[in-house]
This record gives sequence, C-alpha cells and structure tokens, in this order.
Amino acid sequence: MPVLRRASGPATGAPGDWHFSHYTSRAAGGTGLILVEATAVSPEGRISPADLGLWNDTQAGAFRRITAFLKEHGTTPGIQLAHAN
Repeated sequence: MPVLRRASGPATGAPGDWHFSHYTSRAAGGTGLILVEATAVSPEGRISPADLGLWNDTQAGAFRRITAFLKEHGTTPGIQLAHAN
C-alpha cells in the first residue's frame, strides 16, 4: 500500500495533494504559524527518498500553491530546511 504523504515521487520531492490538504486544513482552522516538515536543500540531502525538496522550480511552484493559501488565511508559513549526510 502506498504511503500517501510521500512527496510526488522520489525524483521530484515536490509537495503533492496530501501536503496541500494537510497544511491548508490547519490554516483554515485558524492556525497562526505553520512550519512545513523537514525539506531537503539538495537531492543528496534527503533523509529518505520520499522527503520533500526545495532545489528546483517544480518544487518551488508546488510550495507556492501551499504558501499562497496559508497567507490568504492569515497564517505565517515557515519551512524546516534539512540536510542529511
């Protein structure tokens, strides 16, 4: 059975619909600050192959969708940058 919270695939690291629903549902509920889970800054920096990433335009675009919603609902978005060795 697939893990639903995986990023859109091991090669992309882009947040998908699960991430959008997870984070935006909290913003709609009135949360003031939402920190997105550990997100790698390079493909080699992922803790696991399913981790989110933020090293290319595809990933940035997927995060932009979440960030826009959070801001529209008065939530301050943040991200936990991570790099595993």
